[in-house]
Amino acid sequence: MYVGINTERGNVISEDEAFEYALKKIQESEEIRSEFKEWFYSGDWIKTEEDEELV
Repeated sequence: MYVGINTERGNVISEDEAFEYALKKIQESEEIRSEFKEWFYSGDWIKTEEDEELV
């Protein structure tokens, strides 16, 4: 179980709901969405423009 503090004070999230709650929070924040996308695509991906030819 996760018990919120600070800005999450009063929230209690069960282990079963934790992943879905975290995804919901990511989707609600443009800043976090951007950071997550940057992190996710930082390893095995190369960013190109859509009209560039793929190698």
